[in-house]
Amino acid sequence: MKKTVLTVVFSLACLTSVFAQAPEKKNICEEGGVVYFDLGGGLHDIQYEIGEYGTLNLGGGFASRLGYRHYFTPYFGFGVGLSFHTLRGNVKLNFRETQEGVVDEEIMLANKTRDYYTDYTDLKERQKEKLLSVPVSFLVRFPFGSNWKVNVGVSAAYSCSFMQQYETTGGSFKTTADYKSVENGVPVNLNGVEKLPKHALTDFRDFKGDADMKKHLFSLGAELGFAYSLTQNLDFNFGVYYNQVLSNQNNKDVDLLYDHSVSVYNGATQTRITKEIRPKTIGAMVGFSYRIKGKVQQVDKPIVTPPDEDNEPSYICENEIKQLKNDIDELKRDNADLKRIRDSLANKNGELADITRNLEAQKNARRDTIIIEDIRHKSFEDAIGDNIPIYFDLNAVTGDPALMQKLDYIAAVMKVHATRRIVIEGHTCDLGTHEQNMQLSIRRAEVLKKELVKRGIGPLRIEVKGVAETVPFVPNISEGNRKLNRCAVIRAVEE
Repeated sequence: MKKTVLTVVFSLACLTSVFAQAPEKKNICEEGGVVYFDLGGGLHDIQYEIGEYGTLNLGGGFASRLGYRHYFTPYFGFGVGLSFHTLRGNVKLNFRETQEGVVDEEIMLANKTRDYYTDYTDLKERQKEKLLSVPVSFLVRFPFGSNWKVNVGVSAAYSCSFMQQYETTGGSFKTTADYKSVENGVPVNLNGVEKLPKHALTDFRDFKGDADMKKHLFSLGAELGFAYSLTQNLDFNFGVYYNQVLSNQNNKDVDLLYDHSVSVYNGATQTRITKEIRPKTIGAMVGFSYRIKGKVQQVDKPIVTPPDEDNEPSYICENEIKQLKNDIDELKRDNADLKRIRDSLANKNGELADITRNLEAQKNARRDTIIIEDIRHKSFEDAIGDNIPIYFDLNAVTGDPALMQKLDYIAAVMKVHATRRIVIEGHTCDLGTHEQNMQLSIRRAEVLKKELVKRGIGPLRIEVKGVAETVPFVPNISEGNRKLNRCAVIRAVEE
């Protein structure tokens, strides 16, 4: 409150001193840059929804801005700067919170638990936040009177929250509890045990901590201001601003405001009672702006006088004209030569490309011949088994550097044995849930099937199967063993 009063008094004193000067007409709206600095404050509220859990009160804060504006016309411009805002949120909590089945290690009872009932009565919690923003704005200004300007702007800003805290400042926080024990499957209520001095529950009130809300935000804003010219370059500014954060800062959704199992008060903004945290700032600012006066270099234009028809020109540049014509002709000839060289290189590149394609085709033909000769000396089962298993990276469908060569070989085997079928079985290690591993093992098998279909193998000849981590090749007791289980196995289907 004291800070707000001081801000208002300072603003009024500045306005009085400025108007008392009554300067001459110095209103300047020109193209160029302006550096500005403002201070202010107002309604800076960490807005959120609290529902039936309590009531909200508005919060206040302060702001400061430093930036640069460039007017590309006397009336329109854009700006960029750095803004600092402090914000507050205030809530008064009124509700009952129940936490059942908390294990109590202090009382010597078998299967003992404790039920807690916490009543929040007018418990006041205050949140504090500091934002550092980088706004980009579009601006419109126009003059009126002798020394005044009106400034209007809209902006978009990226903001980073670097301080988020909460604290309780008053009200009532009371907890009662019942002990329960299970004997022969029947719950037994042990009311009255909490009255023992060793297990007495006290009233807690004051809590402090960090409010873990999202820190990277996006916002939109608007401003309306007036500028009074003190000198040709210096203006006194005052006006109002509005800024609304569009990003939802809700980062956690904890069920309990006070968790008795760990003796932790979480803060309202981190629990389920708080929804849609979107800060808003509305306030007034005062400050100064200084116009950066640029220098315009004047270029003297030559005075051209028409020639006197009775007198010949004193200087005729025939030699220079002839030289320019010769240079142009020479450039044309050089350009024609360069074009012929380019066409020749293009033809040679085409010939080299044809030679490269022929060599690649011959290489592939020799490789296919070698593969086919090798296949004919083996059974279908043996030939298929030569290229398994195929290994993959963690949580991936790629990894084996020889994957394509293995698939080329398997495709060649299936073309020689045109009536035989295969089954591709995907495996994983034991990391992750069974559902995730099952999906990953099927994807690995389907990727191999897709590659074989590209190589001319009919899809009906290929069956895919995922077994996840259920059929490990080696026990999953080390990272080395897990690598061996991240694979796919291709087997021949019996005729």
